[in-house]
Amino acid sequence: MNEKRLDLQGLRAIAVLAVMVFHMNEEWLPGGYLGVDVFFVLSGYLMALVLNRHESIGWNEIKAFYVRRLTRIVPAAFVVAAVTAPLVLYTLLPFDMRDYSASLVGLVSGTLNIMVANNIGYFSPLADAQPLLHYWSLMVELHFYLLIPLAFWAALQLRWSLVGVMALLMVVSLAYAQYRVIQAPNDAYYLLASRAWEFLAGVLLFFGQKRFRGLFQDRFSPWLGLIIVTWGFVFFDSSYQHPSLVSTLFILGVVLMMSAPSTHFLVRSLSSRPLVYLGDVSYSVYLWHNVLIVLVLQKVGPLEWVHAIAIVGVTFLLAHLTRRYIELPFLKPLTDHESKPAGKRVFYYPLILFLLVFGSYGFDTKGFSDFWKSRVQDQSVRAYELYMEGKNYTELDRESDCFYRFGAVDTEAVERVRGCSEQHGKGVLILGDSHSIGIFRAVNWARIEQQIASQFVVNLSKGGCGVTTQKRDCFFHQLREDAGWITENFNTVIYVQRGTGLLNKELKSGTVLDHENGEAVLGFLTSLGQFVKVVWLGPRIEANRYASRFVSKGCDSGIEPDPNHVEKLKQLNDELAMNTKSSAVQFVDAQDYDLKLYGNCEQLYWRDTDHWTKGGVKAVSDRVVQLLELNRSTLYQGRE
Repeated sequence: MNEKRLDLQGLRAIAVLAVMVFHMNEEWLPGGYLGVDVFFVLSGYLMALVLNRHESIGWNEIKAFYVRRLTRIVPAAFVVAAVTAPLVLYTLLPFDMRDYSASLVGLVSGTLNIMVANNIGYFSPLADAQPLLHYWSLMVELHFYLLIPLAFWAALQLRWSLVGVMALLMVVSLAYAQYRVIQAPNDAYYLLASRAWEFLAGVLLFFGQKRFRGLFQDRFSPWLGLIIVTWGFVFFDSSYQHPSLVSTLFILGVVLMMSAPSTHFLVRSLSSRPLVYLGDVSYSVYLWHNVLIVLVLQKVGPLEWVHAIAIVGVTFLLAHLTRRYIELPFLKPLTDHESKPAGKRVFYYPLILFLLVFGSYGFDTKGFSDFWKSRVQDQSVRAYELYMEGKNYTELDRESDCFYRFGAVDTEAVERVRGCSEQHGKGVLILGDSHSIGIFRAVNWARIEQQIASQFVVNLSKGGCGVTTQKRDCFFHQLREDAGWITENFNTVIYVQRGTGLLNKELKSGTVLDHENGEAVLGFLTSLGQFVKVVWLGPRIEANRYASRFVSKGCDSGIEPDPNHVEKLKQLNDELAMNTKSSAVQFVDAQDYDLKLYGNCEQLYWRDTDHWTKGGVKAVSDRVVQLLELNRSTLYQGRE
């Protein structure tokens, strides 16, 4: 078999273009993020090709493999990160700059993907302010490169079937991905354990082509693969659980495209000069594109086509220069079979030192905040101080034995609830996603202000968890199976969920409510309503404005919520009120406690698009308690 596969370079080109379009505007290509998955399959295939050249694998072969992989990835990645640092210093706000500084340390230590998994979601609006967020995939590749030669070595040493070992590892990784994507989707998305099966699909494809050539001569299969991959890019949006069993269809499409015989028209098309060239520079394109996108987003807001065209042009220019002056010079000695990169390793040391010092200092100084304050207007400094103060909930989070928050339903949690019920009588349960935390804080502030000692109110909550959310740690599947402990210990349940998750994206029939989700929530609450009082606190009228805009424009800029989004949420409340009218569920319209303000130089009410600051919580506290009819007898002393 000819090891030179130009068509794979063409496939790499398509993948990087898909990722670029997605990062510029996910509505333009909702599944474009799957281009990264294409890279993973290609990497697995190419790694198998490299390692299979050796009849036996010892330390020398493993060491040479590591050197080559590091030389392929690290120099260009470090250079782009180092060039980016001074640019973002003058672009990002301190709280975003602090995260960026941490990402530099994560890059050097090889833990960036782990840091990202613990702090931010790939589809979160916060991703718009992180120039190196896309580096997470490089970390996953490096982790794979670290382990794959050891797996080859172990299989050969133990005389096990190499294909069998790779297949077993693939099945285990896929099973783990399916388990983890429900329990902890961020971990599943960013970490190797749940991504390894995609690399191993490429490994098995390589061995399959060598051993079973006849199975890969079908002329129709590559076209089917192209259809599947195109479908994935166009329709596989962020609502799908990924990576998971559902993702195997897309990976199958990639494998079918890669298995096309050399004479196939698709292979000849992918091997065209423009695509091959783009495939050659795809790594540098990948490194640069998101950096430029974030820089432009921070300056102009949502991208228009003119911005996108400019970003593409500059990206390709920088990628060409990076390929020519960074990538190729470092790779050249290794292509000449030299064991060391000809003294160029000294290039790493100042870069590593710079990235570590810049990143550590930036993190320690809260994103170079003093430097930022020295070069912006006083109104922006005041807005920044309001934002930082608004995120400090210590005052509102003072709990007592029976006035507290918890996030999981287990034996210990239920026993604590029962103990409080025995002490105070039946209490109030505030249930839902992160918005329910804001409601709990509002109620808690009323308790703290009035200094009342006897109470039983608890908040069972988890960010992103609604009745229909398919995550194991969202606990609603447990409540559907057994809600007896709720009806035994509470006389009132208050349900709160973010409104955006209930909106109908297609807006059919003039309604904004996604009726399938709405009916599921109402059904769950109605079942509880047979035994306890159930209040559905309507989805709040979200600000839908980033705090970064408030800070960068200054606290006196008069930023107001997006009127279109506000109208949708108001209509959503109207429709939910109508749907619950004849049910056992009491619906409270969020328009009755709408703040109607984003912020000014005296107070900031929203810390992000849809969560209140400390000041916002205090501002709605009295009104929320009044609307929920939580008077002294129900809120503070409990009742049987």
